[in-house]
Amino acid sequence: MSRRQVLAGLAAIAAVVEGLAAGVVPMNLLPLLLVLLGLVFAPMEIDVGDTPATRFLVVAIAAGAADSADVLGHIPAIGAHLDSILSQYTNMLYGGAVGIVVMRLVNGLKG
Repeated sequence: MSRRQVLAGLAAIAAVVEGLAAGVVPMNLLPLLLVLLGLVFAPMEIDVGDTPATRFLVVAIAAGAADSADVLGHIPAIGAHLDSILSQYTNMLYGGAVGIVVMRLVNGLKG
């Protein structure tokens, strides 16, 4: 298994656990773990100066917009659960977006 698969799997498991059973892990450690996974995963696995970084940022913005609009909440029976999982996964995407932006700033300052 590659490092990318392990980090993506950990993020998916943490998002599902926190989305379906919020507060199971005390002191809100899973949302913090998701943000830290995003901060580590995105700059490490995505070429910061290339097109995939821009695509990652667009996906993070789109997922955040879908999360804030509560689009999955309209699906009968499972919509609220899917929406809460998306909300937690969006935390990871936002962490990754911050990591990419910081790395782009650092690379821009270096010249």
